[in-house]
Amino acid sequence: MGNFFSKGLQFMGFLRALPIILALIGLLAVSNGGGLPDLGKILPTNARNDEKWIRGKVVRVIDGDTLEVRTAWGREKVRMLGIDTPETVRPGVSVECGGPEASEFMKKLATGMSVKLVTDPTQDERDRYDRLLAYVEPTGKQWTLQERILRAGWATTYVYGRKFRRYQSFSDAEKEARKAGRGVWSACGGDFHRPR
Repeated sequence: MGNFFSKGLQFMGFLRALPIILALIGLLAVSNGGGLPDLGKILPTNARNDEKWIRGKVVRVIDGDTLEVRTAWGREKVRMLGIDTPETVRPGVSVECGGPEASEFMKKLATGMSVKLVTDPTQDERDRYDRLLAYVEPTGKQWTLQERILRAGWATTYVYGRKFRRYQSFSDAEKEARKAGRGVWSACGGDFHRPR
């Protein structure tokens, strides 16, 4: 009898707390633009490689290597890991040869696309500007946006510190573009940071 009475008191405590719990969930939904957050925000995709990921939709292309992605947690600025494109919007830096073309290529490719943002455990998750550093994989595809812009010749492979896990495939894509004379390799003589 005492155990039943104790359980009844616990249930009554839960019922008293229920309005507070529901209010907190509602507050989360409102602060997230009306939708409930994905409680798994960034989840390990594979215990073997420790990559983490989050799904989203590309809502804006800032330049050839930086995107804004809407996720369940809000908008996220993403610096695409492993590539560098000529500058177009960096304060204090002139627009560089191939920059507008790299930005336009990425806008046509990525705007509105559903993607999976995948981190690399060998790299930092964020840069000094608090942008997420990630591979950007279109949902259901086995390639990245990075590989596409590298193959088009509007990006070069970029290593900050130590090599990232997908370095070889990115390097191969860059070599293919260079050999074929695509993008910056022909339009700018391969100089990715020459003023326009």
